[in-house]
Amino acid sequence: MAAETSYEGGSPSDIDFDELSYRITSRNEHPVVQYVRELPFESAVYPANMYHGLSDGSNGCRKGLITWCPPGHDPERPKRKGCGFIREKGSVGDEGIRYTACTEDKTHYARGRRSHCWSLHCPECMNDAVLRAGTRVEEQLNAYRILTEKQGGDPGPLGHWVVSPPQEEAKGWVQTIGAFGALRKYVEGCLQDVGAKAGCLVFHPWRQTPDLWEFSPHFHSILFGFLDTDRFRRDNPGWIIKKVHAGEEVESIGQTAAYLMTHMGLGMVERDPLDVDYDFRFLCHMLPGLSDDCSRAEEDEPFRFTDQDESDGAEGKGRMAGDVSGMDWLEFAARPLSYPTRMTYFGLASHRNIRTVAVEREYRTRVCRECGMPLNVYGGMCDHEGEPARFLFENPIRTFRKDYSIVEGGIRLLSSSLGQRKKLRLSEISPDVSLIVSRDEVTSQTLGQKDREQRE
Repeated sequence: MAAETSYEGGSPSDIDFDELSYRITSRNEHPVVQYVRELPFESAVYPANMYHGLSDGSNGCRKGLITWCPPGHDPERPKRKGCGFIREKGSVGDEGIRYTACTEDKTHYARGRRSHCWSLHCPECMNDAVLRAGTRVEEQLNAYRILTEKQGGDPGPLGHWVVSPPQEEAKGWVQTIGAFGALRKYVEGCLQDVGAKAGCLVFHPWRQTPDLWEFSPHFHSILFGFLDTDRFRRDNPGWIIKKVHAGEEVESIGQTAAYLMTHMGLGMVERDPLDVDYDFRFLCHMLPGLSDDCSRAEEDEPFRFTDQDESDGAEGKGRMAGDVSGMDWLEFAARPLSYPTRMTYFGLASHRNIRTVAVEREYRTRVCRECGMPLNVYGGMCDHEGEPARFLFENPIRTFRKDYSIVEGGIRLLSSSLGQRKKLRLSEISPDVSLIVSRDEVTSQTLGQKDREQRE
């Protein structure tokens, strides 16, 4: 049954529809996004090293070559993926846009619902994609921090650092995946050698100048630990390392990571067609969920289970295994011929060192951060009742790799002792267990810290 909606100051007829329309359609974008879209980018191709480390070209293959581009620079993607506002069928103009709003007061929160491909390449989805990616970085790094503190350790101070290799050499190193992968690992290793305990590394091929984005390869890192910068410079003559806002800690990991991703390098690596197993890829499409190997290597594969698939499946609907309706076979053949580079974590925050031991899923109702009241989804401005805004929440339970076998064994023992009487909810006991941390726990501590900072 749809929840009734109350409106501050009177009945639904008293709503300022122009103001509501503005709130629904306004784009809350990071200021840097404007410069990413408007300023030209210098070519990241370095001719002198174009074919360094590539195949001999006898079959026309340039295996390992990286093509770099900035976020939001695929203008055709929104059309291909159907990104943009979701409108009611038969509606005209902004009045038919589906939107989510606070049930207590729509001035608290009101935002049009969008169909997202969640790709950084998409100009429509870029801003929301970087915010979501920033949240994931915050969860990963804070999982390390909380696990360390719960076990009596010191995670170290949090800082934002910039590392710049000698530019002429760096411009050549970033042309191929072999040289770039070695450079990235070298930077991660050097940071750990001089005191970094855990962090993430974001690659920027360009620096902003007044007139353009200049090709100038460098790395940004959000990390925990004291860094011996003198030692770093002695070990790496000609390199530059500096802390952004020296003397201060990062106020928000998520916002800082999102800012860095607004202008990070998106690299596509060319692959030899002979290295592609098309038979296995087709089998994965016919049996969705058979393997997630391809989805790790490539972006938004059509045969992996998505959040929407999970949601549809819970409601008894969704695509059938083996469904090839609407399949673009040219895209299916061409897509695996290249794959994207990824932002990486290192040290005790790497995916190798922080393992997911379980994932709990449940439907939840979104609430307003302003007043705590539920949010409703409305089918356009003429809908005054709406329905609860529910979503499928995934709550991963993480642990350090060194504790994985102990935690896994403990979960089996607890589950068997409870039997059929009660289902074990790890997220409920996580705050009292030093070896695990849940997404709920990370989120609650992060929000609590932000509230304390705002009060201070």
